[in-house]
Amino acid sequence: KFLTIPQGGGIFSLPPAHILQVLLSTQTGWFVWTPLTLLGSIGLVLGALKYPRIYVPWIVILTLQIAAVGSVWFWSGVESFGARYLLSDTPLAALGLITLLSLVPSRARQVSRPSARRAASSRRCSPSSSGWTWCRAKHR
Repeated sequence: KFLTIPQGGGIFSLPPAHILQVLLSTQTGWFVWTPLTLLGSIGLVLGALKYPRIYVPWIVILTLQIAAVGSVWFWSGVESFGARYLLSDTPLAALGLITLLSLVPSRARQVSRPSARRAASSRRCSPSSSGWTWCRAKHR
């Protein structure tokens, strides 16, 4: 009596019926709409192999949130753009990406540095009074 769900009974399905749609649907699937999250998830798993005490709790949290979203009939966010219910998992995907990048051999990272420097030097940046830095491409 004290806990009610305004949507009525049947809002949740256990076991979660929509986990694959949450991750792989072309409508708003997390891995389809933001493919970097797939790489981030792979990085979390690889990090768990090396540092389980750090990464396993984050993987459990991510899995539980995906299961919670996949257990409701409106898993896609109805009229939303992208996987908005998983937006709070973006830092976990970033942690996985950082982990994945740290596993790349240092020689490969050094090869990409000159191109990053070239890209950065092709822009002219100036600080503004608001604290933001505004950049515009140099005219050649």
